[in-house]
Amino acid sequence: MPLYRTEQELFYFVHVPKCAGTTVTEYLAVRFGTAAFEDRAFRRDPPENPWTRSSPQHIDARNLERILPREFYDSAAAIVRHPESRLVSAFKFQKRQKTIPRRMSLERWLYTLPRAQKKNAFVYDNHTRPMVEFLPKGCAWFKLEDGLGKFVDWLDNRFGPAPEGISLGHVKKSRETVEVSDKAKRLIVERYAIDYETFGYGTAP
Repeated sequence: MPLYRTEQELFYFVHVPKCAGTTVTEYLAVRFGTAAFEDRAFRRDPPENPWTRSSPQHIDARNLERILPREFYDSAAAIVRHPESRLVSAFKFQKRQKTIPRRMSLERWLYTLPRAQKKNAFVYDNHTRPMVEFLPKGCAWFKLEDGLGKFVDWLDNRFGPAPEGISLGHVKKSRETVEVSDKAKRLIVERYAIDYETFGYGTAP
């Protein structure tokens, strides 16, 4: 839950995992200063050390409300992404982190998710949690597919123009290709139906 103290108000950037969050938080840190409740070293801690089930920046809205009531901060905004693209990105990331077998297919991994999520609701640092579960009340959201310019325009309108020389970096992209079978597509559409509906996505990314 990266919180930024701007000159005007307290701003919460809703870091939905695998939606260009790192690129955006790096930009916001330059624009507004250091964020509170952001722990880039979370994954490097031994399992017995963390005090939270997920990294602070990946907290879901329900748990956020328990410790940071909505009236405490003034505004919130998030970047969202086509569910299929997001799940493929999460799959690639978890393979790099070696949390899933190297030879496991995307389709097989999707089959394992319900059981893994039932055992641990915060599995994979919330990378596979539906996007709608991150957004608090009154949160503005912007589609990654539309580019990040609309998000920057929203920031400019709310907080004033960014200082000269500050720009949003390019979204990091993986060159690795992943086969998305028809069955995998159906699994994503079925299990993330609420994201497709809420954010107005079609089945094809």
